[in-house]
Amino acid sequence: MSLITTYARARFLAFAQQRWIADQHAAQDTNKFCALFAGHPAPMQFKTDGAWRLSYLGFRSERIFHPADAQRAAPASMRDVLARMPALVEGAPRRSATGGRA
Repeated sequence: MSLITTYARARFLAFAQQRWIADQHAAQDTNKFCALFAGHPAPMQFKTDGAWRLSYLGFRSERIFHPADAQRAAPASMRDVLARMPALVEGAPRRSATGGRA
């Protein structure tokens, strides 16, 4: 089946991807940043447990203790989230226990 990008998604894809900016809704808060990955927002926020967390499409990272480390980990983390999505759809092929890695 052919898929067409919606107007709203096309607008998100037109913005710079994987560039961290301070969250515009928390202008005085330097503890929350956001980047777009595949046109979807990925917030990076400092939490009360003293660690940074990445969030993407309903998934959250483990604790990360420095924002630069969180930014470096983000691309792999987002790819992991996207790789898990097909399993959430009925009829998707099953992945091996190693995630396809031997």
